[in-house]
Amino acid sequence: MGALWVGPEQLVYWGDREQFGLSREQVTEVERRADSGSTSMLGGIAHVILHVKQHDGSIRQIRFHNEGLLTMGQKRIAMEQLAQAIGQWHGKFVSAPEVGQRVV
Repeated sequence: MGALWVGPEQLVYWGDREQFGLSREQVTEVERRADSGSTSMLGGIAHVILHVKQHDGSIRQIRFHNEGLLTMGQKRIAMEQLAQAIGQWHGKFVSAPEVGQRVV
C-alpha cells in the first residue's frame, strides 16, 4: 500500500515497503494492460504499467492498482484518471487498450 504524487519534475511513490522518485527520462514506456486472470478485467480496467530504466540498464515494470474504492466502475474511472495524469506528466496520451494491446 502506498500513495503516488505526480509532481512537476517527478513521480513520487511512498509505500509501506518501498519509496522512490522517477524522472521522465527514467520512464521509458507507459503501458496499459488488462489482466486476463484478474477480476479487474470484468470491470474493464486496464492497469497502468510503467517501464523504468534502472541504474544497471535493466528495465523494471511497475504496475499500479487502486485501493479503497467500492465498485469496479469506481476503480475503472480512477485508473483512467491515473493514466491521464501520468500520460500528461510524461508527455504522451495513454488510452485504454484492447486486451493484450500495448501502448508505447
